[in-house]
Amino acid sequence: MTRVLVVDDNEENLSYLQTLLTAHAHSTELARHGAEALVRARQTPPDLVIADLLMPVMDGYTLLRHWKADPLLQKIPFIVYTATYTEVEDEQLALDLGADAFILKPAEPAALLAIVRAVQGNAGALVPKLAKASDGETAALMKSYSGILVRKLEEKALQLEAANRALHADIAAREETDSRLRLLNASVLQSSESIMITDAELDEPGPRIVFVNPAFTTLTGYESGDVIGKTPRILQGPLTSRAELRRLRSNLERGAVFEGET
Repeated sequence: MTRVLVVDDNEENLSYLQTLLTAHAHSTELARHGAEALVRARQTPPDLVIADLLMPVMDGYTLLRHWKADPLLQKIPFIVYTATYTEVEDEQLALDLGADAFILKPAEPAALLAIVRAVQGNAGALVPKLAKASDGETAALMKSYSGILVRKLEEKALQLEAANRALHADIAAREETDSRLRLLNASVLQSSESIMITDAELDEPGPRIVFVNPAFTTLTGYESGDVIGKTPRILQGPLTSRAELRRLRSNLERGAVFEGET
C-alpha cells in the first residue's frame, strides 16, 4: 500500500484527498504546512507527497526546495496541487524546483489518480534537480520565487482593497435600510389609522396576527398581547359580509389590493 503525505492548510482539501486516496488503496498522513510535513517525512519517509503551495509557516515552494535538497527525501515524488498559483510561471518555478507534477484544483478524481499512478511509476528514474543546480541557477530560482511572491501579495492586496470597498458599501446600504425601517416603524406606530399585519398563510387555520399598532387598540379595544398569534376572525361579527370576506381572500391570493368595509 502506497503511503501518501498530504500537505494542505484547508481541512476540506485534506479530507477530500484522504477520502479519495484511501478509497483507492493508499494510506495517508496529513500535515497542515510545510514545516510539519518535513518533520513527519524525516521521521517516516512517505512514498509520495501531494502539497498545496499557499500555506502558513512554510509554503509549498519552500517545502519543495527543502524536500529536493534533502538526501533522505529528494527521490520521493512530489506533486503540487494548487488553486492559488495558477500562472504559467508558477508552474515553471515548481517544475524547476523539482516538482514531479503540477495540478490545478479542483482536478477530476480520475485525472488526479492517473497523475499519481504516473508519478509513482516513474519514481525510480527521478533525478533531484536542486542537488546538481549551480549557484547561478539556484539564485535565478530564488529570484523567480521572490517575484512570484511579490505578485501574489499584490493580488491579495488588491482583493482585500476590493473586499473592503464592498464591505463599506454594504454597511452604508444597511445603515440606509435601517434608517428607513426606523422611519417606517415610527410612522406605523404613530399613525391614527388602525394597522394590523398578519403572516401570509391563507389556508386553514388561516393567517396569524404578528403586529398591531396603538390605533388598532383604540379602535377595537384589543391590546397587542390579546391578538398576536390569533387569526383576524376574532374581529368578525354576525353581520360581517361573507361576500366581502370572499373578495378579500380572492384579492390576497392574487396579490391584489383590497378595499372594502366589513
